[in-house]
Amino acid sequence: MGITTGKACYKSRYFGPSSKSRRPRYKKNFQKKRRLFKRFFGSRFFLIFFGIVGFSLLLYIIFWSNFFSVQNIEVIVTAGGQELDAEVLTQEVRKRFLGKNLLFVSANKFFFLSEEPAIKDFSLKKNWPNQFEVLVTKRVGRAVLLDSKQKEFLVDEEGVVFAPVSDSDLLVISYPSKSLAIGDKVQGRAIQFVLAVLSSCSEAGLEVDSVRAAGNVVVEFMDGPQVLLPLENSAITRMVTMVSQFRSEGEPVSKIDLRFKNPVVEYKE
Repeated sequence: MGITTGKACYKSRYFGPSSKSRRPRYKKNFQKKRRLFKRFFGSRFFLIFFGIVGFSLLLYIIFWSNFFSVQNIEVIVTAGGQELDAEVLTQEVRKRFLGKNLLFVSANKFFFLSEEPAIKDFSLKKNWPNQFEVLVTKRVGRAVLLDSKQKEFLVDEEGVVFAPVSDSDLLVISYPSKSLAIGDKVQGRAIQFVLAVLSSCSEAGLEVDSVRAAGNVVVEFMDGPQVLLPLENSAITRMVTMVSQFRSEGEPVSKIDLRFKNPVVEYKE
């Protein structure tokens, strides 16, 4: 009786789990940690693996494949004048850049265009993944310069001498101070002003017969009028505006003097 009672008391005083009930919980925790370990290191391995594969593929596309290899080039040259052969220019660009990687084609690679006096400006437009076009702006002759050796050259509104000429309908400006060469830029306030006058008149569709610059500037338009103006850029704008307005209104103007604050206008009799 005493032994039986002792066993019953022992069981009634123990409130923890038995050794059999504790084993599954430890095993379960171990398996959970193992799964977390595999998930963490497994996912990181695959991320690293696919990262290396993706980066290698990107390098291959950029440096070794033909995906960015230039296959087509278009050179667009602005119209006007025969001083620049567009076909020769196109062939030169294609010879230099066909088959090159478009990623590494930049405007500074076209330095040879900047060395051509007849080219005023150019721009590059990329058409991905393997084409580009170049827009070339040619210089436009505004006048003919006659140098000290009686040679004639075309000059643009910036004063850049860019081509020899033997026969032209442009206004001839005497430049006896020096012998000119292709690529020269003429200096002097008076001649720069005359070139600005010719450029503005050409853009406005006004034909100039002659220009004289000696202190003040005298501009003779085809079919009139004669305009006297000071060496001021604002006077050029006033001249073009007034001549265009008088012509549109049919006013018989013979002379305009812009050397004063208020213009002096003479009419034909």
